[in-house]
Amino acid sequence: MRTIVRYQTQREASSRDPWAGLAVTLFNVLTDKADLRAWSTLPSTQQLAVLTLPAGEHTIQLRQGNFSRDLSVYLNANTLTFIFLTRKGNAVYLDSREFSVPSRPTS
Repeated sequence: MRTIVRYQTQREASSRDPWAGLAVTLFNVLTDKADLRAWSTLPSTQQLAVLTLPAGEHTIQLRQGNFSRDLSVYLNANTLTFIFLTRKGNAVYLDSREFSVPSRPTS
């Protein structure tokens, strides 16, 4: 929408006065920039680990350069657990989702 308005303004100014059209074009070129708001919320890196662990308490150790954190998580039996870790600066956020897995029948 913004691009259409800028183009219409530049076209109208050019039709009235070529110098005004040039001035509007220069203004548009000098002030236009990409909208990067969505990109700034993306993580700089992503990592994935798939582990099979017994039920109980486990410690997740995060190490990256001078950054170090230990986080405790409890895993329930017969569940598939997804653990999401997000780091923003020195803050670490942990979220998890559990899904029930039917136990295997014993023969």
